[in-house]
Amino acid sequence: MNLRRCFAWWGVAEAAAAALAHPPVDPATADADVHRILVGSGLFAKAGFLGSTLSRAWTCSRTFDVVERWRLEVPKPLAERIRWFARCTLVAALTALVLLLAARSGRREFQALLPLAVAVLAAAAVRGADAIARAWTGKHA
Repeated sequence: MNLRRCFAWWGVAEAAAAALAHPPVDPATADADVHRILVGSGLFAKAGFLGSTLSRAWTCSRTFDVVERWRLEVPKPLAERIRWFARCTLVAALTALVLLLAARSGRREFQALLPLAVAVLAAAAVRGADAIARAWTGKHA
């Protein structure tokens, strides 16, 4: 058998497989069909209803008011924001440590390692916020 004829048959086989595997499709029409099916489905409608219900519940909650007040209190310069969030993290880590010490039952020494490490890193971030801000702005400049 001639080698050229073998490659020609191989090309025909590849073209046939490509035509069967990837038929010509209009992406816009396919996207519109998928969108129509999704919008018409009951699951999509229930998910939208759940999302709007959760959104209303969140905006009417007391937690939202507290978070919104905190968001307005966050300082604007980068170093001050880093220092503010590091202080919040430090308070959370120290609270976890105090609670672990208060509820000491059995051998729980290793449970204090993570809050202790977070507290040390947060204290370092409070102390070095200016250097972190300079390094961050230099990286993104």
